[in-house]
Amino acid sequence: MKKLMFVIVVILWFPASSIAGESKMVMNDFSLADMLNIEIYSAGKKAEKVIEIPASVKIITREEIQLYGYRSILEVLEHISGIYHLNPYTLTHTLGSFGIRGVWTSSGPNGNTAILVNGVNQFEYKDNTNPFSKITVPVEAVDRIEIIKGPMAVMYGSGASQGVINIITNASEKDGGVNLVAGSIGWEQPNPEPSHSMTAKYTDGEGDFNLNINASFSKNSGPDIKFRNMSNEPEQMLMNPMYNIMDMELSTRNRLEHENKYLNLAAVYKDFYADISYNETDQEFYFVVPPVDNGSILSYKATNVLIGLKKAPLDYLSLDYSLRYFKSNRDNDYDNINTDYWNYSFFATHGYEIELLHQLSALDNLDATIGLNYTSVEKNVYVDAYVPLSKDMNYIIETNAPVATSSVFTQLDYQACTSLKIVAGARLDHAASYKIYDRRYDPKTSGPDYPLVGTVTTLTSRSKSRNISNYRLASIYTMNDNNVFKFLYGEATRNHTGTNLSQNKKPDPEKTKTFEFNHIFTNTQTTVTSSLFWSSVENLMMAQRTFDPQQDGFITTRSFEGQSKTMGAELSILVQPIPNLTTEVSACFQETQDLDNKDIDFAYSPQLLGQLKIGYNSGVCSVSLTGSYVDSIETEWKPTGDGSSGQRIGDQTDDYFMLGANFRLADLYEGMYLNIRGSNLLNTQIRYPSIQSNAMLDKGTIGPGVACTITLGWEF
Repeated sequence: MKKLMFVIVVILWFPASSIAGESKMVMNDFSLADMLNIEIYSAGKKAEKVIEIPASVKIITREEIQLYGYRSILEVLEHISGIYHLNPYTLTHTLGSFGIRGVWTSSGPNGNTAILVNGVNQFEYKDNTNPFSKITVPVEAVDRIEIIKGPMAVMYGSGASQGVINIITNASEKDGGVNLVAGSIGWEQPNPEPSHSMTAKYTDGEGDFNLNINASFSKNSGPDIKFRNMSNEPEQMLMNPMYNIMDMELSTRNRLEHENKYLNLAAVYKDFYADISYNETDQEFYFVVPPVDNGSILSYKATNVLIGLKKAPLDYLSLDYSLRYFKSNRDNDYDNINTDYWNYSFFATHGYEIELLHQLSALDNLDATIGLNYTSVEKNVYVDAYVPLSKDMNYIIETNAPVATSSVFTQLDYQACTSLKIVAGARLDHAASYKIYDRRYDPKTSGPDYPLVGTVTTLTSRSKSRNISNYRLASIYTMNDNNVFKFLYGEATRNHTGTNLSQNKKPDPEKTKTFEFNHIFTNTQTTVTSSLFWSSVENLMMAQRTFDPQQDGFITTRSFEGQSKTMGAELSILVQPIPNLTTEVSACFQETQDLDNKDIDFAYSPQLLGQLKIGYNSGVCSVSLTGSYVDSIETEWKPTGDGSSGQRIGDQTDDYFMLGANFRLADLYEGMYLNIRGSNLLNTQIRYPSIQSNAMLDKGTIGPGVACTITLGWEF
């Protein structure tokens, strides 16, 4: 019924928008047509108008964030067509793990989407993912979010096969940057204690100098949910003497807390720019079995330092040269299995990236982008563990040398005639060979200087260097002032690297191929964006991790031979029927098929997604409603040993609809504002499907219930 309701709303909305009057409606000093002519940098690493970018593009402005009162970037993305969120409580998935257009990977969060902050890549090189544990940007600091869906590996390399999300917090005063101080307190069911956060933002610009500083602190107690409510066989999990829990009332209370600290400084002086960020997260998580004490905890510290030079020495040539240093330390302190078990892991990753970008416009109708990139990464892992059944769990995993990748990429934009633009791009990555060593030590000793036990074992390795190519081809046809058509094709890859054990020592990279047809219709009151897309993925990583006492600990198996294809359609309609009133409805239908098991519904891929937004801004105050619909979701299929049959690792989760509302007083007194946001007002029960590392929670983890957040701030 809910699916049918969303389809009916979308169908009925279109004719209503088509017959709207022609008087010009302006919101935030822009008509809807003007919004499509805003220039952004994220798609092609150069200034381009949204309507001319060879991809599906969505911009979320500061004004829109304020109108709808989103509590976090996570909530912003949940209300974008084609994007959905899953939270299995596990390690790096906890703070935000998104699927786009039917693809969500349980092996790591956001591994197919490049996430940037002020254009700076937040990639985690340890496992080629983008965990929100290191992207805790406060929503109050955001000036704009640019979302580009589709393969973007030509510009951004491995990890951008489904698109790019650029979170911008460094807008200058003339571009809408603000100064503010804000504090929030929130109540959410079933959290036992309120959450709270503080954000400060400072923007200063005069002449050739611009400075932007953002700082925040937030703390959340996490939910209080009985583990028995997430398992079909709770007695086996909670009353098993091996785990030493023996408590049917055990809950997540005080075992899924998280605390975030964030600092960012961005500066521009003449042709030079810099961006420095520091993120610190303490986050509790679930792993394999319920915790027996205070909970497993992830402590994450990440630093990014970028300096660059942007200059146009000639009328037809502009340069953008940058150097980035990055470092992240991740400590995992596990609390599970039983009271005699301990496991402490330390992951250290650091390195640097050099990029030389050249924009050429030697001909009136031809622009060229030529880029060179070199990235060097060093990884080290230290694990100190004791399992009563095991004899040699202490080890260090390390690379023998930095893992280096050299890249050259180019994109050509050819204006064939006034109405037709053709875009072609290619990227070649040269991934150098490397080895990862497993050094086992005596588990009866402690400290980093263990006596070596046995021989050094080579784990995952790439014995030969590898060349990886990515391509894109697009045409953009502007029929008239109201209609633009885009035809897109792209190939993108994601490398399988990291320190994970695997049977395949040299897996081929995951490859995505995408075709898309995109149409934009716009006038002063209405914007309609529709897309038809088809994509296929090869060399998907399929992982399984279990605890087996007979095998002395954890058993991990992986294959890199998965295949899938997705066909889908998106429709988004944005209307301003009267001044200061904005309405938007969107729907995405997608069907993903496992090509190796065609009779099995694909895991972690809802067929239907929908969003609804209605907002009115009088200038003094604003009110709004938001809605988000996510279809039912299947879990991973676990075949038997001979492949003849199998079963799901967990239950299919039900579809759900979340209703939100917001009220904002814009000027209580000399720039002070009050914002009250209600989320999931119907208190709909949300379940996220189980994955391999929380398979005992086979009913699915439980999402947030009804919530209210009050924010008091001062803009100056």
